[in-house]
Amino acid sequence: KVLAPAGAPHVLILPGFGNAQQDYINPLSEGEERSVSYALRERGFSVYVMPLERIQWLNVLRGIFTLSFWLRRTTPYEAAYGWYVEMGREAY
Repeated sequence: KVLAPAGAPHVLILPGFGNAQQDYINPLSEGEERSVSYALRERGFSVYVMPLERIQWLNVLRGIFTLSFWLRRTTPYEAAYGWYVEMGREAY
């Protein structure tokens, strides 16, 4: 088992597409000890999982109303994912 080195940086977990904060804290309601955040804490890391509910991923649909979406030129900062990037910045 590898332990975090002294002075290790904090770990911020940003839930992946379609996932929620709960998936990284208590996956499938099977107990915290089965989570990635628990495994990292057990190794001495300070872990924070960005608060995100699964339904918030519906915000991605806002992107379909932009020209850049249809031209396949969207950036992470536009309507489809800008909300997620901003949440990540706030969590950081």
